[in-house]
Amino acid sequence: MPTPLERVKGKADYGTTNIRNPQYGHWQQYVGVEHRCVVPVTSFSEPSPTPGIRTLRQVFSGLFALNEDRPLFFFAGLWTPWHGVRKVKDGAGDFELYGFMTTAPNALIKPIHAPLMGVGHLAGKCCG
Repeated sequence: MPTPLERVKGKADYGTTNIRNPQYGHWQQYVGVEHRCVVPVTSFSEPSPTPGIRTLRQVFSGLFALNEDRPLFFFAGLWTPWHGVRKVKDGAGDFELYGFMTTAPNALIKPIHAPLMGVGHLAGKCCG
């Protein structure tokens, strides 16, 4: 998603992946039904909480999946068409951007990534 203007550094907007507080003024323009989406996921990983790690395997020590060969689930998200600069060398362009809605982590995620986790939904399960 487009980064809040006060947080953009330099000439490019690299975007924001996690939407932690949809009540924040910047996100209000995107919380309507027309910007809501679900993002299909089979697995995700979080950076290791251990300082001083060097290898990619160590960095992404927290790989999460439902298993049974990684069945599909979904993260709640927001999306928007956007015109701007993602990479300075490429210049301005038209993009479709999305971000994940996040919440406080549950007991499984918290030891690996204490700040937040994605808001998820299991495929084929009722939301009631």
